[in-house]
Amino acid sequence: MGKFESFIQNSANNYKAEYNASSWEQLEKQLPSNKDTKWYWIGGLSAAAVLTGVILFNTAKQEMPTVKETISPNIEQVDNTVNTVKEDPKPTKQNTIAPVIKETEAEPAMAFDTNMAKPTTVESTPVVKNLAVVEAIPEETTKELSEGISATVKISKTNACINEPILFQANVNAPCSYIWRFGDGGSSNLPSPVYQYTTTGKFKYNLTVTNLLDGTKHNIFGEKEITVAPKPQGAIEFDINKPENYAQKVDFFISGKDISSVDWEVNTKKFTGNTTRLELNQKGNYPTTAIITNTFGCKDTIRRTVNIATEYNLLAPNAFTPNGDGYNDVFIPKALEGNNNIKYTLSVIDPSNGQTIFRGDQNTGGWNGINILTGGLAASKNYTWMATVYLNDGSTKVFKGSLNIVD
Repeated sequence: MGKFESFIQNSANNYKAEYNASSWEQLEKQLPSNKDTKWYWIGGLSAAAVLTGVILFNTAKQEMPTVKETISPNIEQVDNTVNTVKEDPKPTKQNTIAPVIKETEAEPAMAFDTNMAKPTTVESTPVVKNLAVVEAIPEETTKELSEGISATVKISKTNACINEPILFQANVNAPCSYIWRFGDGGSSNLPSPVYQYTTTGKFKYNLTVTNLLDGTKHNIFGEKEITVAPKPQGAIEFDINKPENYAQKVDFFISGKDISSVDWEVNTKKFTGNTTRLELNQKGNYPTTAIITNTFGCKDTIRRTVNIATEYNLLAPNAFTPNGDGYNDVFIPKALEGNNNIKYTLSVIDPSNGQTIFRGDQNTGGWNGINILTGGLAASKNYTWMATVYLNDGSTKVFKGSLNIVD
């Protein structure tokens, strides 16, 4: 029973009303004479109610004590004084970048000063821009640090390539300082640094967090291992083969070790394979790109401009001297000379008037310089030749070029 209830009970028990006989006689006269009726009992109850009201009214006039109840919250008192925490040295390597890979710099990590009034800045490592986005996070660790406080740590990958960005992400639901040690001499005081290993091998990394409220330190997961593999090493090479099927074939390949796959792009044409053979009949420069992958799954992009110095074009000469001296008197592409196993046609056109001045095939051979329209030797000037080759598979190839008659 509370103080208030006890006061009401004592007031009712000790209350004494003044007795007035005439008042009771007057009240009794107003009641029905027949005490057995319901009106007799209703009247009696009403009188009792009036009497009770009088008692409570008089009681209220008395001075009541002031009752105060203090409700204590069920919260432990927290000491706002933070133990001084000796900060670990600054990171010894500059391999960390901001956890969000954007063109803008990331916000620095935040800690709290001793009176917990406003945040103070913890010095962070420099920002490196324009790095590729890291892959999805495959490994996650959660550890209970103390009652109500836990740490969640995510690592983007435990098998990486040299110079590849790796996200080390930590989240603690309390104000903390962080020290990541990456096992190669590098460290970071960012909660979620992105780190790049510049050497290959196996490295043991760990994370220590310090609770800024009570100064306690926690090693989140001891030491874990990450493997860093080398990038592939290779170079683009090419060989020009002997013409085949009246085409100049060029072999492309990669010189290097442990190459598992190659994605090529030669003069905007794309294909896949460790080696490949292309038909390149025209001389010139061919920009070549190869994305090489090694047995560790690491990739690298290499480039080279491949120069084809000779124009295939049936290996046709660009001039001849039909003067009857027995040397260079007949024009015929070298690829067709003496080849009676392939069907072809050969014609020569005078570009000044568009007239065809020679027609031949595998049976007649090449052009001796005689104009079939005049029966005489063609003038010394430039002409256009065209050859159509009929291949064994039923397809045809057309070749053309320019030709000069030299005196």
